[in-house]
Amino acid sequence: MQHILYILLLLIGVTVLAFVYICKHHIASRKNRVLALQLAEALKHKQTRPTSDEDGFIQGDFSEEEQLFQRINDVIVREQLYLDPAFGRQAIIERFQLPKDRVSAAFSHSGHNSISNYVQQQRLEHAAMLLIKQPELSIVQVASDSGFTRHNYFSLCFRRYFGMSPTVFRENALRLKE
Repeated sequence: MQHILYILLLLIGVTVLAFVYICKHHIASRKNRVLALQLAEALKHKQTRPTSDEDGFIQGDFSEEEQLFQRINDVIVREQLYLDPAFGRQAIIERFQLPKDRVSAAFSHSGHNSISNYVQQQRLEHAAMLLIKQPELSIVQVASDSGFTRHNYFSLCFRRYFGMSPTVFRENALRLKE
């Protein structure tokens, strides 16, 4: 009789654990869907930046380094230079004919701790838009089209930046579109 009682208690315990697991998974899934929607909306609105005057300087109370960063950023984003896997600090130095320390100062004063992190952020945000706008693309193709040479590294960076894998991000974004 005691064995039956133990088995019954064990079954009840397993059932409760399964219920808790399913509830947590459902809540996490719902949070991921909401997060994907919020990220998609933020990426759409990111294109609105301060306007430049005819000399290319942003209007307002900005330091020279911040204005330089904005001019560099405008060209990088407009021409999607970050999609080139070889794009980095040296390409910026050559393109804008600026000394290394001036370029580094512009990026550090803009709130970016490094040029490579800035470039990676641009690539990841581009990838997120591809996942939303072109869901038929494979993750490998999205990685390649976003300037990453290795899709495994892309997936790792994507998870760190957005808090979910590219696959989960796309699934959540597609569910929210419906």
